Amino acid sequence: MSVLLDSDIVIEILRARNQAVLLQWEVLSKTAEVILFSPITAAEVWGGARADEREATSRFFNVLTCIPPDYTLGQLAGGLLRQFANSPRATD
Repeated sequence: MSVLLDSDIVIEILRARNQAVLLQWEVLSKTAEVILFSPITAAEVWGGARADEREATSRFFNVLTCIPPDYTLGQLAGGLLRQFANSPRATD
């Protein structure tokens, strides 16, 4: 099985602001799951990365698998956006 990370989750992991997300990440990172991200996620994260976060961001993405964008991915992303667009966001 595999898990696709969204940019909001990646940002929460990298900035270590949400303990619940960090706990889930710790559990997930110790499993045999293939952890994926899309080029869109990378663009969103790198677009907001601060200068002092770039090295850690690079190390983070280097151990994950980037999936190629295609129509199916866009369709899935749109469905997830529709489903979760109005859900409560994690707070700082």
